[in-house]
Amino acid sequence: MEPINKTDIFFEELGSSLLQDAFISVTISQPRDKFSKVKNIYFRPVILREEHMVHMVIKYSDKEETKNLSHSDFLAFLKLSLDNHFGYAHLLLKEKEGHLLISKRGFSTLKWKKTIIDAFQLPVHNKEKSYLVPTDAPYLRPLGITNAGGNVIKEHYKKYKQICRYVELFAPLTEGLEKDKKTVIADMGCGKGYLTFAMHEYMKEQGFTKLETKGIDIKTEVIDNNNRIAEDIGYDGLHFINGTIDSTQELQPDILIALHACDTATDDALYYGIRQKAKVIVVAPCCHKQVRKAIGKNDLTDSLFRYGIMKERFATDITDLIRANILRYLGYQVKVIEFVGQEHTPKNIMITAVFTGQKNEAAMAEIRQWMDLYAIESQALLEKIEQ
Repeated sequence: MEPINKTDIFFEELGSSLLQDAFISVTISQPRDKFSKVKNIYFRPVILREEHMVHMVIKYSDKEETKNLSHSDFLAFLKLSLDNHFGYAHLLLKEKEGHLLISKRGFSTLKWKKTIIDAFQLPVHNKEKSYLVPTDAPYLRPLGITNAGGNVIKEHYKKYKQICRYVELFAPLTEGLEKDKKTVIADMGCGKGYLTFAMHEYMKEQGFTKLETKGIDIKTEVIDNNNRIAEDIGYDGLHFINGTIDSTQELQPDILIALHACDTATDDALYYGIRQKAKVIVVAPCCHKQVRKAIGKNDLTDSLFRYGIMKERFATDITDLIRANILRYLGYQVKVIEFVGQEHTPKNIMITAVFTGQKNEAAMAEIRQWMDLYAIESQALLEKIEQ
């Protein structure tokens, strides 16, 4: 009786998993040639033009190469690689994982282990332009978004989509910036730094060679952890600062970001960007209390705001309209867009502004008209620019 070939069993399981949609990933490593430039090769399933394929990432010591393979080409390439170049393969399936070891003499051992998959692969579709952040981006795992296999953890899928959505919105705002000149990004209230890391990575990938990215937050523990991650993954030019807008006045950012800054903190961030002559400003406002309290009484407001909830919603919208018009007045091209869907958070408005230098006097006239009509006594950003 011939001995059972463990490599054949490995490929039988792999082939079956492809048919049953149970394949998660396979990684081959331990090159037999100690001088090999290839360190390992990673494979995962993708969908391109409605065809099931396998995405391959060849990892060298200093670069990566990627290619998409048909199932048959994938199996043939993997077989050739294990027969001639690599001594180890880790196969991850939905319900188990296999470890294949091949000695220099060609003897193989195969061990299986049951596993619970807490994450899943994101198939790549041509239509999914929003996924500008690859799941193997080096900062996602230390931030808890992906696991060791480069897969998005189920509980953090919404956060991953939010990061991708942000990069999708952020990308076109940078098109007018010069890539060979010093570019400074300031992310006010950066928190755990999900978007700070994403912006820095994106800008580097786009060829901004003199990039400095600063994340600012008042939480010392968060800042220390972010700096540790940035250092561990080798992100030069990315630093996190413990402080507030008032305590970091000399950053002179080309790009100013402030997401979910509460109430007039958004106005503080906008004013900071305006005063520092930022070329790009991005804010996602939150908690619009100031204008709600500043709405006075006249015949119109008495009837419109009979119900408190309507006054609250109106105050939110008019606050952001005033902010947008102030930016237009000062020479910015402004867009007010939906950041994330209402199902994720009701605080989903984002204001983006790109400096053009073309002031719009009519925008200020509109603000005056609105404030007179609705008896609005003051607005925080307006007061700042008129000082």
